[in-house]
Amino acid sequence: MVELITFIRFCTVITVSLFYIISSVSAGSVSHVSVIMPTGNTVELPLHSIGKHNYILLSDLATKIFAGSVYDANKKEIRFNNNRLRFAPTSFYIIRNLPTGAEITAQMPLPTLTRQKEMFAPLPYVFTALETVKIFTVDLKNGIHLRTYLEKNNAESKINKPILSDKSTLSIQEKGNKKEIITLNTEKKQSVSTQSDDAVNLKTDNTVKPGIYRLPTDLEKPSREQLLYADAGQFAESIQPKKMPPSVKSVLFTVTDSGYICTVHADRPILTFQKPEIVQGNMVKVRIPNALLNMKNNSIQYPKGIEGVHTDIIRDIVVISIKTENTIENVSSQREGANSVRMIMKMTEKKNPEKNKEKGKQKIIILDPGHGGEDVGAIGISGTYEKDITLAVAKKAKKYIEERMPDTKVVLTRDKDLFLGLKQRTEFANKNKGILFVSIHCNAAPSKPHPANGFEVYVLRPGKTKDAIRVAERENAVTALEKNNEAIKKMTEEQLIVATMAQSAFVKMSDKFAAILKNSVHKKTDLADRGIAQAGFYVLVGASMPNVLAELAFITNEKDEKYLRSEEGQNELALALAESVKEFTDGTP
Repeated sequence: MVELITFIRFCTVITVSLFYIISSVSAGSVSHVSVIMPTGNTVELPLHSIGKHNYILLSDLATKIFAGSVYDANKKEIRFNNNRLRFAPTSFYIIRNLPTGAEITAQMPLPTLTRQKEMFAPLPYVFTALETVKIFTVDLKNGIHLRTYLEKNNAESKINKPILSDKSTLSIQEKGNKKEIITLNTEKKQSVSTQSDDAVNLKTDNTVKPGIYRLPTDLEKPSREQLLYADAGQFAESIQPKKMPPSVKSVLFTVTDSGYICTVHADRPILTFQKPEIVQGNMVKVRIPNALLNMKNNSIQYPKGIEGVHTDIIRDIVVISIKTENTIENVSSQREGANSVRMIMKMTEKKNPEKNKEKGKQKIIILDPGHGGEDVGAIGISGTYEKDITLAVAKKAKKYIEERMPDTKVVLTRDKDLFLGLKQRTEFANKNKGILFVSIHCNAAPSKPHPANGFEVYVLRPGKTKDAIRVAERENAVTALEKNNEAIKKMTEEQLIVATMAQSAFVKMSDKFAAILKNSVHKKTDLADRGIAQAGFYVLVGASMPNVLAELAFITNEKDEKYLRSEEGQNELALALAESVKEFTDGTP
């Protein structure tokens, strides 16, 4: 019995096909079919003869019948108003996915065909299938006339929908270069079903029932999207299908105590994204379907601990791969607005006994706010005291450094208006076992106001220029206020050379930090760059660590003094100092 029914269906297809033949078109002519839309407008679709049958391009169906829809040539689907109309190569079936998640299926007597990556749908069966899936009511008596689909009250009509009879005649009339369908006479109707409640409740057996076509088992499985992609939730509902796909434009990283946060930004809402997966323990991959890529791999900046980031696009899927130095314990994802996706990576720290042994040790940075107490330092044009500026910048720098470097402790030689001798400052630094000593000062010219301006860094050496010697003499003048200062006051140039040689182990590191600090201030501020100089500053003598003296700006210059007094200026200088310390210590074992 089953074989007989299958044979009858095959004969039906052959019979219909024989009646539906259009004569060959002469060279240079084009065949069209006219379709009257529900609005009353008429659209024309090009006809394509394949074998003995006529077809229309699926792309033409999308652009002309479903105006404003999105046609996905890779997935062979038309998206409109949160609906999806799905086709498959060499398939008799059309599936409509409703916004509710339900599906309606229609079967055609002829299958779709693929030629040179283009999909063709059989005419006129594709239109009668559109009625089966409840999109249009189709009238083929006078050409092809589409009307808005109206649900019938008859319960039986929810299952059975007419397609074509097994004995149908199709009349076609030529008008110039066009061929139009005029009439379609039907004697006996053949039916297919949709996945209505009644059809779903039918018992599963091997009996083939007239008018009821069961889906193949491969179409009954969940779709790839249902298995693979995360739901976009409220964002998907708010986006119209006709909009352009999102284009990934940046990948940014944030370092956390337990790992990293990677944020992917696009120029439009990201509808769906794959749940991130861990590959081989130290790589994370995330895929964003239906997206474009608008960035280069070399434009991605990533922090220490990330070995590399690679972006690629495979068909319409953007793939982002992140490789880390350590093992990834787990990864999760969440939305950050409609246009961004965050991946939170928790790292597993490598078991390294030496590293764990050193873990408890903190890096100590010594910041030395110059002058203090009765030693006010240089005095600005408007009466600004150098001691107040150096303390304010040092306190801000301490805050910025400790925020950026949780494993670092910043110690100030003074945290209030207090007088300290030069020798006391370096002794304090050595006692606290600092790894870097930065003495903070403001520069001053012999007279005021004075045009001299800008930032300058000094390292400990005998002075080579008159300006350097003058600056050192001014900063060293504080020894007059110290008790037991005879040893320092009588220091000759030869003795200074000997003191410098005693610090030979730190000379290169001091020069390295001086260069980093100079470049950082140059980038962060608009101050003139006066470079790096050397002079014999007593405050640097005896420091058993890399050390520099920073002259922030000229307090005797009107513009510089205003900058030093401002909150913005102090913050910029403190931030430049903090970032210099971080860069220096990151490269120091």
